[in-house]
Amino acid sequence: MYEKVELFVAACRPQKLNAGVKFGIVLMALAALCTCAVSQEDTTLALTNVISVGEDEFIEMANDGNETEAFEGLTLTIDGAESVVLPNFTLSPGERIRFHLGEGESNETDVFLKSDLSLDDVGGDLTLKDSSGTLDKFAAYWTPEETSEYWIEKGRQLKSAESYEDALDALNNATDIDPQNAMAWLYKAQILGPSSGRYNESLEACENAIEIDPENPESWLLKGLILMNLGRDEEALAAFDEAIEVDPESGYAWYLKGGLLQRLGRGSEAEEAFTRAEELGFTSPLAGMLAITNISVEDEDEFVEISNYLEEAKNLGGWTLVIDGDETRSVILPEYNLEPAGIVRVHLGEGEDSKGDLFMNSSIALNDTATNVSLRDESGEFVSFLGFETLPDGGVMLRRSGGEVEWRG
Repeated sequence: MYEKVELFVAACRPQKLNAGVKFGIVLMALAALCTCAVSQEDTTLALTNVISVGEDEFIEMANDGNETEAFEGLTLTIDGAESVVLPNFTLSPGERIRFHLGEGESNETDVFLKSDLSLDDVGGDLTLKDSSGTLDKFAAYWTPEETSEYWIEKGRQLKSAESYEDALDALNNATDIDPQNAMAWLYKAQILGPSSGRYNESLEACENAIEIDPENPESWLLKGLILMNLGRDEEALAAFDEAIEVDPESGYAWYLKGGLLQRLGRGSEAEEAFTRAEELGFTSPLAGMLAITNISVEDEDEFVEISNYLEEAKNLGGWTLVIDGDETRSVILPEYNLEPAGIVRVHLGEGEDSKGDLFMNSSIALNDTATNVSLRDESGEFVSFLGFETLPDGGVMLRRSGGEVEWRG
């Protein structure tokens, strides 16, 4: 019987594999501890990685405990058949060791068993036992199939890491394998447009996603945002209407429509859309925050607008505005008490301070080169972020840290 079962999931780390091996190995390890003694302590040894393809096959283990532990007389069995007794080893907390099945020079972290054993390229299982029978672990491993879903997930992970070109390569693999996978085209459109600024290509990918699955409101919303960036506002409005037709309960779709109507000067219609968004439970992403809410990059008077959506006043003295994450392009704000619901515009150029305006008298310019501005408090802690992009008609597309999008005319 087993007293305790633990689940370990480990994704492989990149290795030098044979040509044609384009992906990693995923290890799902199910570890079980036998109950041979009433007061027996749990083992801290965890199976953390397996590489079963290429010339260098290995099994990685780690000490997941809080104390240094020695492991002696462990027997590793592959696919219930071939076995090898591992050399004794000691691991400090968090330390890892790799047992390579083939030839090589051993060191403190890599032990080469110089055996004839091999792992199955497709999948198999491992068992690990000690000589006293108190340790009995089982692990199943396999190579994921090269499916479109695999490459979509890989692309999503790479996008999150801001490795956009690699993410596009992964998604290209997905659409090559399955040209009818709408999600692959949608993710590709997201990377080509908002992440890379290649809006014409992004629009084409988005339209492919819509053609395959016209019932996904996310595709229509993205199409609307892409068209906004291309200066095609009326077409963008039609795309938002399509999203609402597919999902009338989408508060975000109504919110985006309201913003675009406001931009087009259709105030009463915009108010109706905003009201509907609120009725559906969509609230401004700025609620309960002190945030950068607007920016002006035109003419000589460039400014950054800061709004207080908190219930208490904040003194902005010693806070810093940083342009494009470049510390050499930053300004430190003077003493200024921003009341709840208050708004202040921080002008980068010259002028006289007033109740709602601070002039930094700096030589820093946003113009067409800057892409974002961030706000930090006096301790250097991040407070707010705003990405922006100038549109063909002179408007500005705003992107917040949570991914929300707005625009200002």
